[in-house]
Amino acid sequence: QNVGYIHKTEIKLNDNGTPDFSEFMGRTGVCKTDLRPTGKVDFGDKIMDCVAQKGYIYAGHNVKVVKIEGAKIVVAKRN
Repeated sequence: QNVGYIHKTEIKLNDNGTPDFSEFMGRTGVCKTDLRPTGKVDFGDKIMDCVAQKGYIYAGHNVKVVKIEGAKIVVAKRN
């Protein structure tokens, strides 16, 4: 299994060497920084760079991964 590191976090790699973020699909986390529209989300075991699906999401809000776009993890605010 290929692995790589992003911000000192071990990430699986696809056969072509790009990050495989499929493990994050559907997961929930807490914004560590504001997402304007990008920022950091804590998923408990990993802190990852993510993109807000719509607008800004402020630090401390709960989010859910709604889409993986290549090397982007897209999240939406949870109510």
